[in-house]
Amino acid sequence: MNDFDFLHGFWDVAGRRLTTPLGPGPDAWVEFPGRAVVQPLFGGAGNIDAITFPTLGRQGATLRLFDQETKLWSIHWSDSRTGRLDPAVRTGA
Repeated sequence: MNDFDFLHGFWDVAGRRLTTPLGPGPDAWVEFPGRAVVQPLFGGAGNIDAITFPTLGRQGATLRLFDQETKLWSIHWSDSRTGRLDPAVRTGA
């Protein structure tokens, strides 16, 4: 627990995405500025951040949760483009 406490607060961030994901040729990335607000959940066993990308006119959110049984973190992403919570990426012990 508490592995992501350092993120709490307000942050200027930079997002990146591939211009042609899984496409032919070299990978080309586009970067865009954002502003994140990260808040703790469950006494350090989770947090949520809300990110605004003003140049894209979009928002996103990351939900991180610590599984007490497996001792693994799950990290989920959602954005205003789809409104879906993506499947978790898991990391930890």
